[in-house]
Amino acid sequence: MISYKDVLALSLQGLNISQLKDKLEYDRNTIRSVIEKATMKGLFPKGWEGLSDEQFKKVLKKKTKPKATYPVFVTPK
Repeated sequence: MISYKDVLALSLQGLNISQLKDKLEYDRNTIRSVIEKATMKGLFPKGWEGLSDEQFKKVLKKKTKPKATYPVFVTPK
């Protein structure tokens, strides 16, 4: 499982995405996504230190929208 804290901490130390990929052995797109989502949620560069990885997972999880419901038509007999 990816450690969101490790990604953000090393990113703050100045490592770029390729260096993070080599050091953590995570996919570059995953690293980029974690940093981007944390930034959009206002957790990066400050605000993430007090969260556990489980809390990060909940905060960064994509919000799913319910599927549209379609009207059911009944044909008369």
